[in-house]
Amino acid sequence: MGRVYPPVVVGATAIIGLIYVEFLNYHLYAKLLKAKSMGPIRDHVLVRRIVLPLFRRAPFATVWLCSWSPLPYWSVRILAPLARYSMARYLLATFLGRFPRFWFFASLGGLPVLLGKMLPFMMVAVALALLIIFAAPVCRLVHDGVARLRSAPPTQHGTRLITARVVTRTVPYRLECSES
Repeated sequence: MGRVYPPVVVGATAIIGLIYVEFLNYHLYAKLLKAKSMGPIRDHVLVRRIVLPLFRRAPFATVWLCSWSPLPYWSVRILAPLARYSMARYLLATFLGRFPRFWFFASLGGLPVLLGKMLPFMMVAVALALLIIFAAPVCRLVHDGVARLRSAPPTQHGTRLITARVVTRTVPYRLECSES
């Protein structure tokens, strides 16, 4: 639940305003794209041969994807009237993409209350995750070092020659090992 209003109510209120604005935008862009001054852009080879055919392959999915994702929505706002895509389908795809997004962000309004109750558990979970993430490489390095030490051939006087790689050069080390 949100802090003041349920997330569904907030999402519904936001989507009503958005659909009205997108209705106006569709007509505004359609009118602007018909103007003579927009001819060079509207009739450009790249737009006519590449962009519009790509949009016409799946216009509903394109509008829906751009409406809920971080992809720029202004592109479909221009392409839909330019491709003469059905305004009803354009608005439906916008609704189906934007309403869940608005509902999600409205749901985050109640998150501080929930976080206050779950904070200790979340801190333990994050600490464990960081321990696992950073402990695995350290354990692997230790394991590899021990394996190299055991597999190195013995030299005179019971010592083994171990080479350790330091960034781009090899540095020799002499370690005393007891033979068992």
